[in-house]
Amino acid sequence: MNLNNDKLKYQTLCKQNDNIPLFLQYNWVNTLYEHWEISLYYKGDDCYAFMIFPIQKKKGFTLIHIPALSPFQGFFIHYPPGQKTHKRISFEHEVLQYFINDMPKYDWLRQKLPYDFKNFLPFYWNDFTLYPKITYELNLISNSENELWQGLKESLRRNIKKAEKQLTIEESNSISNLYQLKAERKNIEPVNYSLDYLNKIIKAVNNNYILYYAKDENQSIIAGVLVVYDNDKAYYLLGSVKESHKNSGALSLLLWKSIVKCKTLGIFHFNFEGSMLKPIERYFRSFGAEQYVYFEVEKINNPLLKLKKKII
Repeated sequence: MNLNNDKLKYQTLCKQNDNIPLFLQYNWVNTLYEHWEISLYYKGDDCYAFMIFPIQKKKGFTLIHIPALSPFQGFFIHYPPGQKTHKRISFEHEVLQYFINDMPKYDWLRQKLPYDFKNFLPFYWNDFTLYPKITYELNLISNSENELWQGLKESLRRNIKKAEKQLTIEESNSISNLYQLKAERKNIEPVNYSLDYLNKIIKAVNNNYILYYAKDENQSIIAGVLVVYDNDKAYYLLGSVKESHKNSGALSLLLWKSIVKCKTLGIFHFNFEGSMLKPIERYFRSFGAEQYVYFEVEKINNPLLKLKKKII
């Protein structure tokens, strides 16, 4: 693992390949991850895959963990053309086994696999623990704006219409107001990132973001959402609403406006960054989105952490 050369090769791959998801692109990784390593998979002179490892040092332990506001991590695979199904699966097994063997030393690994990848068997065979997770996604290309609107739960449509009459929506390039909204609710929703970190996200996505705020009749900001996107998907990354206005419909209106904007931009899918929490899952489902299962993998190598997993 020649990290300097590998990172340069990875940077070049990202410049040459528009299909690499946002959260696996060099700009995202290098801007947000203070320490990280990479493994590249080659066949001959051609690089077909890579895997990213965000490294954290905590209380003397080496962790490969999930960085704040990075919905998934892991790997990207470019498949050789013309593979039949059995060849494709075999290729995935080969690539993932290579990455598992090439991982940097760690005490505790916990990673969310890319949403579109379902073949977790090499991790299972290597004694990783697997956790199924749920996300929700809208198909923006196959549905017209009217079809998307009709797909909303009726009560959600009513709330959005009510909010449209009472609130003003503004697009912004300043994330500080959204951070303030989140900070005001930190006793309800823990905040594990800083304003500086959010500004790094804005830098990392190269203007591929939508930042909307809702204002009340006094022109006070009461809610905000941040959506980031690549060529294929938009991701609802962050949102908040003042506790005093939680029933105003502001967040629903902002999300609907974001969905419409993403469709206008020609983005194929809108991902809600689903939650396993019942009220949040029910809310995302009300937008008419399809449910998708993805996987989180975990492995603890340190005997102390195996006994005292909650130490960190």
